[in-house]
Amino acid sequence: MKSFRMAVSMVSVAAIMTSLAACSTEKKSEATPAVNSPSVPAKIKMYVPDFNQPVSTSNAMEIPFVKYLAEKTNTNLNIEFMSASNAIENYRLKVASGDYGDVHLGYGLFDDLIVAGRAMDLKPYIDKYGPNIKKNVPQETWDAITDKGKILGIPSPSFAKTERILYIRKDWLDKLGLQVPKTSDELLHVLREFRDKDPNGNGKKDEIPFSMRDKWSWGENIFGMFGINPDNPVLENGEIINGNMSVNMKKAIGFFKTLYDEKLLDADFLTNQRPQWEQKIKADQVGVWNHAVDLLPKWQDDLNKALPDKKPQVITIATPKANGVTGPVGRIINPISKAYIVDKDAKNPEAIVKLFDWLYSEEGQRFAEMGIEGDTYKKEGDKYVYDAKKDTDSKVNQLRENLFKMHSFNESITAVKQSPEIAAKLKTTVDQANSEGVSYPLLGKPVNPQLNGVKTNLDNAWREMAAKIVVGNSPLDATFDEYVKRYRTEGGAILKEDTDWYNANKKK
Repeated sequence: MKSFRMAVSMVSVAAIMTSLAACSTEKKSEATPAVNSPSVPAKIKMYVPDFNQPVSTSNAMEIPFVKYLAEKTNTNLNIEFMSASNAIENYRLKVASGDYGDVHLGYGLFDDLIVAGRAMDLKPYIDKYGPNIKKNVPQETWDAITDKGKILGIPSPSFAKTERILYIRKDWLDKLGLQVPKTSDELLHVLREFRDKDPNGNGKKDEIPFSMRDKWSWGENIFGMFGINPDNPVLENGEIINGNMSVNMKKAIGFFKTLYDEKLLDADFLTNQRPQWEQKIKADQVGVWNHAVDLLPKWQDDLNKALPDKKPQVITIATPKANGVTGPVGRIINPISKAYIVDKDAKNPEAIVKLFDWLYSEEGQRFAEMGIEGDTYKKEGDKYVYDAKKDTDSKVNQLRENLFKMHSFNESITAVKQSPEIAAKLKTTVDQANSEGVSYPLLGKPVNPQLNGVKTNLDNAWREMAAKIVVGNSPLDATFDEYVKRYRTEGGAILKEDTDWYNANKKK
């Protein structure tokens, strides 16, 4: 999901606008709940990515979990799975031909149909047919999909308020008699000890205290120690600026320079791809890394399998605070993970809302995470028992959770799926992620596709600038300040638009 989501967020919507404008000639349907005979399943046409999972049939109703969902919600689901690598392009081809479908998977107010004015206002339907949706969706998630009072999609809250967190080898800490770091100075001390004291015990100086991946990715919580994230807009001196321009970003890059110079940072951090990065962690080389909040169980399981004789202990830690930082720290607060966008001409919007309302029910949440009751999970007495092997052996079942898990962290389901130790660890991780986070002052702002190219160029220039400072020994102050000047020259329209929108919509 995450890779597809990132692809969506980076794609320009300009190409589709002409097609949408040309095809959208019919009058908008009124937001009045339609009437269907309860005995006749409502037909719903849905476009979704396949998340790189195998789908062996063109008839989605032949997939057991789709058939089960349809039976539970009295629907007939015509789901077209599009290859994750080009799902956006394929969907746009559908739209260009006038085929919008009824509903498709999107991620917020930058969705093409929303930008083009084709998204249905779902507020009347959610008010009438969505009690479970309203119960489980927090206000900040509604804010991310609401424009001028119109609810333009059925949203899914993020697993936690912030989606990334720092992982650390607790067994390394314990072996060296170290405490969990709470400040940037304490983190430096821990990383230096990891570098020098052979915590993996192989007699070699091969430890990588902190590792991340190419394009400055998966290091956000290190930046977050300074109350900043790459490319996150921030309010400074009454102006919304790109976080890459902030004085706190300069401090963060300086911290990375220290990490690199002292060999506390993976020497390959600018080129690591996912396989190489994961292999280093599983090879007992990495002490601290940055990753998704919900993956703690997987990391513990992966290291248990990779290092069976070492009894590795993986935990997450709250983002340490850098010296002088008094405000929030951590990853950007992201209240929405995905949203289903309903086309304004969908024939059965009430059935669509009812379907997602069932997914938000306790029964629907169990279905999304554990599958079909009586098949991959069952009730024994007053407890549920989950057959993880049977569920995960069917690769197509992985689509079920990617597509239809709408809720955030569910503690009771986690207790069924995980051991007590892992369930407790994951609860702690979620609590940590929910207790921190850097605000996103432009939440809800529609994307201006005309500025995408300029923004992309400036983002690339930031990555090059930061690399020159950290790896190439360019002077921090002069190099960073030159980038800020360039941003103001080339990105002035972005700064003005963002500040104007903030003042009109968010300023208190």
